[in-house]
Amino acid sequence: ARKAYVEQKEAAIALQAVVRGYQARTQYLKEKAAAIAIQTAVRRHQARTHYLELKGAAIALQAVVRGYQARTQYLLEKRSAITIQTTVRKYQARKAYVEQKEAAIALQAVVRGYQARTQYLKEKAAAIVLQARWRGRSDRIFVLRTRAAIAIQKNVRMHIAREQFLKEKSAATLIETVLRMRNVRERFIAERRAAVLLQRVVRGVRAQRLLTGMKAAVKIQSFVRVCNARREYLELKETTTSIAIQTAVRRHQARTHYLELKGAAI
Repeated sequence: ARKAYVEQKEAAIALQAVVRGYQARTQYLKEKAAAIAIQTAVRRHQARTHYLELKGAAIALQAVVRGYQARTQYLLEKRSAITIQTTVRKYQARKAYVEQKEAAIALQAVVRGYQARTQYLKEKAAAIVLQARWRGRSDRIFVLRTRAAIAIQKNVRMHIAREQFLKEKSAATLIETVLRMRNVRERFIAERRAAVLLQRVVRGVRAQRLLTGMKAAVKIQSFVRVCNARREYLELKETTTSIAIQTAVRRHQARTHYLELKGAAI
């Protein structure tokens, strides 16, 4: 009976040992599975956390790199834009400067041309005045010389005529009286005609002188010589009209002298 008890006890112990071993293995497997599950969850969490950290760091690094690239691109574009603006403004400023310079040069050319023309006109007017004065002086000198020559001729002829007149005065008193009256009348008529003619010629000469210049001086000289010759002729005619022959001869001489003076003036 003891042996059977011992056997049963051993069998019971063996059964318990198997049951407990099974239970222990089952518990171990559960705990192992739970531990594996916990480790898996922890490792997943750690891996996720590490991934998120790496992702955040990568995103931050990308942001920094992209920001740097964006700033670099912005600065490059800004520098390029500033360079382009500088070039364009420099071109516009140079173009405006060239246009202003050309306009200033054109204006200076116009002003200098106007000044040169004004100076030229002043010098031309001064030269014309100087030429007119010089020609007037030459004409006056010529007229004075002509008058002096005429006066000398007049004095000589008057002297000759006076001597002849004194010789014939006693015989020609009555004839001279009549002839003097006629001569005075003729002289008055001639002087009046000469005065009218002189006024016409002088007025015509003044008008023509404004248009023709030197030709007027020549005409005035011619007319003065003609008037002087006529006056000399009339004076000789007045003083030498005692005899008709003498009058005709002296008239012929005066006309010849007048023609010579006229030819010299022309």
